[in-house]
Amino acid sequence: MLPFSRTQLGLFFILLCPANIIGLWWAVGSPLVMDPNSICRKTKRLAGKQAELCQLEPEIVQEVAKGTKLGVRECQYQFRFRRWNCTSHSKYFGKILQQDIRETAFVYAITAAGFGYEKSQQFMDAKNKKGKNDIRALIDLHNNEAGRLAVRSYMRTECKCHGLSGSCTLRTCWRKMPHFREVGDRLLERFNGAFKVMGGNDGKTLIPVGDNIKPPDKQDLIYSADSPDFCSANRKTGSLGTRGRVCNSTAMDTSGCDLLCCGRGHRDETVVLEENCLCRFHWCCVVQCRKCSVRQELSLCI
Repeated sequence: MLPFSRTQLGLFFILLCPANIIGLWWAVGSPLVMDPNSICRKTKRLAGKQAELCQLEPEIVQEVAKGTKLGVRECQYQFRFRRWNCTSHSKYFGKILQQDIRETAFVYAITAAGFGYEKSQQFMDAKNKKGKNDIRALIDLHNNEAGRLAVRSYMRTECKCHGLSGSCTLRTCWRKMPHFREVGDRLLERFNGAFKVMGGNDGKTLIPVGDNIKPPDKQDLIYSADSPDFCSANRKTGSLGTRGRVCNSTAMDTSGCDLLCCGRGHRDETVVLEENCLCRFHWCCVVQCRKCSVRQELSLCI
């Protein structure tokens, strides 16, 4: 990848500062996700020369959008059975980013991972380094690094042999990025075991809260405030609530109706869905299917 100019780097970290991550996560939910004009309109703090630069450097904006889209999809997959399901609704998501809670830690980590290790380190940390003595900035920098390390630790070496009759007289090797699902799984484990921290007296260090707790390592996620329960809709905390969410009436984990519905109970509902059926392969190379109606029983939180 060619090095970016100083003005390009400036645009990149402007787009990736907390206020604009909100706009980016909202923008990637629209059909115009890869349209730089659409993304530039949805981000903040862009005026005059900065707004012009956003339009003149579409390849930079597209790189930001690709990484954000990857992070959005993985976050929503990993949290699909939880009370907070990683909604990209702008009015609620923005409130999540304003808090130092576990969910914010995951958002920063998965977004950093979405951009890959080197690019993410250059661009996502740039804004925060100016205020590195601020506790919030220290937490964000730490979680950015945890996301990058989740990518780096799963990179693997692959090799290919060259030579006559299958001999390996010459071998070419390279480092391959992991499947992003592996990265998401790893970060969810870190989310479940995230460390609560507070600022040290010097304003430059983070100390784990609680007795006899080891300091978090670089791959751990950290936060400083407890999360809301996300049971009821509350714009102040960024909670959409769980009313109407589909739950599993037999599960005992986070997808189960008892936990997901916050003890309010659930109702069963029969819905009719259309699915592909009676699919046939026609040479060459088309698969044709019919549409079949399927009745399905759903449990919904009340």
